[in-house]
Amino acid sequence: MWDDALVIFVGDHGPDVTRGKMAVYESATRIPFLVKAPGSTLGQQREELVSTVDIFPTILEAAGENPSESQPGRSLLPLTRPAAAPDWRPYLFTEFITHGPEHFYPRYAVRDARYKLIYNVLGGERENPLGTASYCSAWWEAMKPEYLHTPIRAVYDRVENPPQIELYDLLADPYEWNNLAEDPALAAVRDGLMLQIKTWREATSDPLLDPVEFRKEELKRRRK
Repeated sequence: MWDDALVIFVGDHGPDVTRGKMAVYESATRIPFLVKAPGSTLGQQREELVSTVDIFPTILEAAGENPSESQPGRSLLPLTRPAAAPDWRPYLFTEFITHGPEHFYPRYAVRDARYKLIYNVLGGERENPLGTASYCSAWWEAMKPEYLHTPIRAVYDRVENPPQIELYDLLADPYEWNNLAEDPALAAVRDGLMLQIKTWREATSDPLLDPVEFRKEELKRRRK
């Protein structure tokens, strides 16, 4: 049975720490993801951008069915095969809208092989409504006076009061410390990734694209 088995193992996003779970940083969205399929090459470490939305179409193909073109994900089986180099997605999108009514603070993120852009819709307008559980030990440590005006303090201050746009070079800065959104040399990268987020939101019929509906939703959730 093992030779014909499809095994998919994924990890959780971890505890509700300050830059985890209720965020779209890599520390919140990057999880363990292992796949073993019939005829797969064991021990591969792939660099393609994959997501848990790919699990369902993977199971469908393994069962002999053709995933619908309307599926948001795609089968991972081509990535498990020997010498596989399929045409793959150039961008990966994530979002966080709210955990409970009081946490309404929409964030959208897109990354390619190198850069990651985060669009905080309410960034610069109001503070991130974190819950008490979100202030982890690392946050409390960074708030000590000796960390004032240090990079780690800036990182955690950015969680509470994020700008509208964050841009990170994941090759040079995998932990997303240095926001490059205002770097003139990366203006084309920033604008291109912002366009990708807009196109993705339109393609997925995001109701929050309507400014009127967005404000209605925000006020409703804040009243709760």
